[in-house]
Amino acid sequence: SGLLNGQACMTMCDVGFDYNGTMPQILTCNAADDTIASSAGFVDELGLPAVNTLDCVARVCTVGVPSKRGVEHDCTGIRTLETCSAHRHAAFDYALGDEAHTLTCGPDGALHGSLPAVVPKPCPVPIFPEGVSSNCADKTIGTFCWTYCQMGYQGSPALYECMLTAATDTLPAMLELSAVAAMTTCVPDGGGTRRLGLGPGLSSSSIRPA
Repeated sequence: SGLLNGQACMTMCDVGFDYNGTMPQILTCNAADDTIASSAGFVDELGLPAVNTLDCVARVCTVGVPSKRGVEHDCTGIRTLETCSAHRHAAFDYALGDEAHTLTCGPDGALHGSLPAVVPKPCPVPIFPEGVSSNCADKTIGTFCWTYCQMGYQGSPALYECMLTAATDTLPAMLELSAVAAMTTCVPDGGGTRRLGLGPGLSSSSIRPA
């Protein structure tokens, strides 16, 4: 803008945008009476009215896409000046009163903004059958624990994993302790003896109270 008759300028795509089938154009201010209004008074290098505009396409951001454990995002494929959200995974809570963060795709091809602070949620411990104990308190997603028989009961121990269930149309995804194999079944042994069946790494033995 502000050019005088006969002065030239160049049109080009801004930083963060790519040419889509077009190239930079050199335009000349032509204040002649016969210059059509749609050209805004400019002619191209051939002296024709400059009515064709550049086709510039926003560039996809590929740097800084979130990869932090416990953080999900919708940032894949966003383009220059677009925004996306980074938020907690269903198996995590926000830490320190944090919340979802907004990231912006910059002209440099990188996402800008910080990621939320998150901590893993503990799996709720179910009520096990009579005679069954566990070391499953405070387990988080991807961790394991065991159930075993209390004193006076006998049966095989069982391995559990803290997992996230799949969401359904009526229920959100939830954390739960899931048995990796068969569940522990403990029955009274009738002798005040705590017996563990032959589970992984265990031998057949009993521990009798003093």
